[in-house]
Amino acid sequence: MSLFFFNQSKNTSLSMTLKELIEKISKDYPDDKWIFYAMTCYFKPDIAKNVTTFLRQTLKNLSGVHILIDREEWIRNFIDIDMFVKDICERTGLPKDKISLTPIKASTLFHAKSYALISEEKINDIHQGFAIITSGNFTQSGFSRNLEIGQITTAKDSPYFLEEFIKIFREAKTNHGITNLSEDKELLFASKLLSLGVFYHQWDQSHQTDLMFRLTLSETEIQRRKKMADRTEYNNWSVKQSGILSDDPINIKSFFEDYPKPIPDGFLGFFSIETLLGKWVPLNISNLIEKELEIFVNFYCKILKNFIEEKLQNHLRIIEHEIRRLQELNIIKSLKENEVQEKIREWEKKVKRVTENSNLLRLLIWDYEKVNISISNLDMTFITVFADKIQSFYPKQLDYLDNNENLDKRNKQSKARKGVGNIISELNWEESETINDELFQEKIDLAQKKLNKNKLGDLETLIKQQKSEKNTSKKTKTNQIVFLENPESESESEKNAEKDAEKDAEKDAEKSQNFVAILNSNTIVKGTFVKWEQEEKGFYYIEQEGGVEYFLKKDELRTFKCKKISK
Repeated sequence: MSLFFFNQSKNTSLSMTLKELIEKISKDYPDDKWIFYAMTCYFKPDIAKNVTTFLRQTLKNLSGVHILIDREEWIRNFIDIDMFVKDICERTGLPKDKISLTPIKASTLFHAKSYALISEEKINDIHQGFAIITSGNFTQSGFSRNLEIGQITTAKDSPYFLEEFIKIFREAKTNHGITNLSEDKELLFASKLLSLGVFYHQWDQSHQTDLMFRLTLSETEIQRRKKMADRTEYNNWSVKQSGILSDDPINIKSFFEDYPKPIPDGFLGFFSIETLLGKWVPLNISNLIEKELEIFVNFYCKILKNFIEEKLQNHLRIIEHEIRRLQELNIIKSLKENEVQEKIREWEKKVKRVTENSNLLRLLIWDYEKVNISISNLDMTFITVFADKIQSFYPKQLDYLDNNENLDKRNKQSKARKGVGNIISELNWEESETINDELFQEKIDLAQKKLNKNKLGDLETLIKQQKSEKNTSKKTKTNQIVFLENPESESESEKNAEKDAEKDAEKDAEKSQNFVAILNSNTIVKGTFVKWEQEEKGFYYIEQEGGVEYFLKKDELRTFKCKKISK
């Protein structure tokens, strides 16, 4: 028997040691038949395929490959056993009945790790070969990276050890092996589905609370409100919780009146499903989200910080007067002068804390964050709960061929589901191998369109309005010409047309849209939209500050938002 500390170097890796032992077997017993056995908790099919390829190339007579793996590992990695066996058959030339990959269902975890090459028949009355009992799993890490310990035993070391190994292997397979793989099809389905996406967690909004200015209502006001059930606001102040008068002087919402949110409201609701870990989003849609955030967040953080600081300074100039006014009206609890100043300083510190923290600023821009969790690290309980939930919310489709009633039910179910949920409800639970990224391609394309509309949709609307107005004007002029009866009436019509044109021009001026745009150069442009030029793929606008007319190409734009410009 030999004890090894594997993976300290290339020459002592578990992988290299296994290969050297196989080569020695081939040299010592060139004409005998051999069976490869493996027991492992964590398993990577590619590593197993490499080993079996080496076995076939090295041994003259390989007669079997049998592997036991943990059931949870099988489910978490949604290993297609039929495809794996087929691949090994092609690599070794062995028939299917000589290859097996069996999930082992243990009370907690099947944690055994061992590898053996044992003669099919006894040679000199004992089974020849070797067995490695080790801590190393059948993975790249276990075979070459992690420091692992292992003991190698041959028939020479212990004549009946290998026979006992075969007995234990068969006992594990018979007593704990899963033979009816369909029993876990829901878990396989859930596991593979989860692997196609990522999770987004919504953070608590306590940082937004720091931007609020709060004062305690007076007892007189509390009693008055109880009697009158009065919801009257005092300028910008309002009662949103019992006994507290609140003001939102920063008003983050007003920031997004001038600038589009990186991710539009309701986007995740359409392109996700709810789980215990947050919202699950298909990976390719998540990639779109992260790309948008990368484009916007850093730039927005800078201007949002300036926005908050400006609002802060403006409010600091008036807040003391506001507090005194509310005290005189006996609306808030009376405060001493030092208490007023302390209240103001405390709020100022809270607001500055937000502006100085890039993470908090980011959450003001979008309050979700991607959770980097690998499916292989998910607890089996979560996968089980997830499988149960999607069966409840996205149940298997009814066999609508039976009768019209089931057809109606199916149609109602389909209409009730939207977005990604609709795709999931249409999947075949029996065929987890059909679950792939292409399933969500339609939704990915739609997500891209929604994100593009979020950035430049206001400009597209203005262009459509301009085209519509031109078409209306042409029709009006055509009708005027058709019904002319004589030169005098024509002259009168021309005069009327001129008056109408003047009126139209006034209306157009009234319809002119103020906008805020961000250019690809990270420059902010504020102005009034004048007209779109189709041939030049751009538009004329009047700059807000100088009143000068400029031209801007659409390709230069990152965003275009129509809104009353914040002063």
